[in-house]
Amino acid sequence: MCARGYRVSIIALLLALTSACSELDLEADSKPRAAARDYIQQPQDLAVPAYIKIIPPDRRVPPQYAAFAGKWGGRYQASKVPVLLVVEEVKRSGEVQGAFIWGPLPGTTGTPGGNWRFRAQIEDGKIQFGTKIRLEFKMTSNTSMQGLRFENGLLDGIIEMSRVR
Repeated sequence: MCARGYRVSIIALLLALTSACSELDLEADSKPRAAARDYIQQPQDLAVPAYIKIIPPDRRVPPQYAAFAGKWGGRYQASKVPVLLVVEEVKRSGEVQGAFIWGPLPGTTGTPGGNWRFRAQIEDGKIQFGTKIRLEFKMTSNTSMQGLRFENGLLDGIIEMSRVR
């Protein structure tokens, strides 16, 4: 008899809660929320290793070389992977040193990003580095740059970039 009384009380409680919940206005909170794995990291939020330091170009560096200095952010057009190009140092000769940093593939977990340190020479208005995988970056305006990724000589990625702080 006691167990039956509890059963009736639990059913009554569930009915009361169901009735109360149906009277609540849930519209404001009924939009689906993105799961953490659906978060798309912004290029400027990528971790830049502490040893990467930007050295402002000397005033004697030609303007067409000095324009590459600094931090540039964007994402691959197809995969949306966030990237940073950090041009740490630009010399009068057009020699540059920097790092290419990429984040995880959006919508995945456990796919780490990474970074690639480079030294290159600005030639024909482009920074190019790598062999099997080659990256090329050219200025498209004072505030934007285009990056191209080639694997085994074949274009397989385009990155539109802009200056970031």
